[in-house]
Amino acid sequence: MNPVNTAAVQPSAGGTAVLQLQDLVAGYVPGMPIVQGASLRVDVGEMVTIIGPNGAGKSTLMKAIAGLVRIESGRIDLRGQSLLGRASDQIMQAGVGFVPQTGNVFATLSIHENLRIGGYILGAELTQRLEQAYAMFPVLADKRRQKARTLSGGQRQMLAIARALMTNPSVLMLDEPSAGLAPMMVQEVFESLHRLSRQGVSILMVEQNAKGALQHSDRAYILVEGRNHLDGAARSLLDDPAVAAAFLGAARRRVDA
Repeated sequence: MNPVNTAAVQPSAGGTAVLQLQDLVAGYVPGMPIVQGASLRVDVGEMVTIIGPNGAGKSTLMKAIAGLVRIESGRIDLRGQSLLGRASDQIMQAGVGFVPQTGNVFATLSIHENLRIGGYILGAELTQRLEQAYAMFPVLADKRRQKARTLSGGQRQMLAIARALMTNPSVLMLDEPSAGLAPMMVQEVFESLHRLSRQGVSILMVEQNAKGALQHSDRAYILVEGRNHLDGAARSLLDDPAVAAAFLGAARRRVDA
């Protein structure tokens, strides 16, 4: 585990960076940043989680990457190309998929309509991508004509993920994907994300369910007051007693391999 407040974020062993942030300063009000110099990277096929206390700037960081929050300084590179100064739709077209915590599906539209909207820029590729989405999430295929509002919380989250994947983004970002879900559905969503990463999808996730997220992630960053506090292999952070006491709400519990 490494503090990374000032040093450049280094690549994980053997990794190729898809998304890289360096010394990012961002917020809603000029001169009053919430993110205060955060750095991170996500490699190809990696599942990376950001954890930290409430108010640490985790969601603001994600929104800054997505072009929804004002950036004061720092760098955001996607496959080596800067995203700074681009509008949110341009960032999406460049290869960033974003699933916000709330309002991430159109409840009055069918599952099929939601997915078509997610792939509106695809043109001739749309039909193929729709079938790939249904193959990836069979529960959606069975319900494709139903309104999104009829889905369970976990199924809605899967629809939101599938819609974000329609454009085959370079990195998929999720803000609190387990929020409000029953424990069984939390596990199912985490396992679905883990499978996606093993299939080569690069994932960056903010999650309050730190223990569950760390159990399924490759690496993690701990953000405190808008700055990097610790980073490292997810299992190492999960097994660290100081991290458990401060961020997992419990004394150290060894997780069996």
